[in-house]
Amino acid sequence: LPRFAYRPCIETFAKEFATTPELDGLMLFNAEELGAIISDNAAARRATQRLGKICAAGVIPNYNSANLQDYRGLSGYLAMWEGAINDGADWISLVIWNDYNEDSALMPMRWPPGSERYQYSRDESFLHATAYASAWFKSRRRPAITQDRFFVTYRNRSKWLRRAWDGKKWVDVSLMKPGRFDQIHDDVQDMVYIDSFLAAPASLSVRLGRKTHKFNLPAGVGHAEVPMVPGVPR
Repeated sequence: LPRFAYRPCIETFAKEFATTPELDGLMLFNAEELGAIISDNAAARRATQRLGKICAAGVIPNYNSANLQDYRGLSGYLAMWEGAINDGADWISLVIWNDYNEDSALMPMRWPPGSERYQYSRDESFLHATAYASAWFKSRRRPAITQDRFFVTYRNRSKWLRRAWDGKKWVDVSLMKPGRFDQIHDDVQDMVYIDSFLAAPASLSVRLGRKTHKFNLPAGVGHAEVPMVPGVPR
């Protein structure tokens, strides 16, 4: 689609088949804000349903470039899966990059020699969420949870931070060349996100800074969030 286009509607996607009848379907490579991803997947699915074509809905765990998108920990990622499941998507397209570790957040490996470890901060939490969601997609039933787990997701600095250490001196990151420091903007919130997979309801207490936040989390998948302030979440 052309750059800077408005959100594509059902007719926009259907037009692709009118101009290129050889197409078997649509695959969405989404790296946008959460609402746009869910909307585009739904519109593409409606267009393919009418024409008897395949729809591969795009879901993305993380996008960590200059155009940083905030998917609210695991909750946004699971919301993309749930939307695709409710829409009846034929396939799921996991949106990652072809070098696998760049921005994918789906890297079940340790750091090989020579890799730029400082640019990445990943664990296997998104792999667990993917296993849960893919089982749900294949069976059309939410999987049973037999082991309690929770995951905490946050950035290591505020989106408003301008002062940073470049190894020799303090610099203004807003004036540096892109790539040396993350240029955080767009749909990003300064929050700490907690995502739970529970066999039974539970209470959650989060201590951060000088405040304690308490939540009642349901059985199944639950989500909570607290404002990000200096300190270590407990």
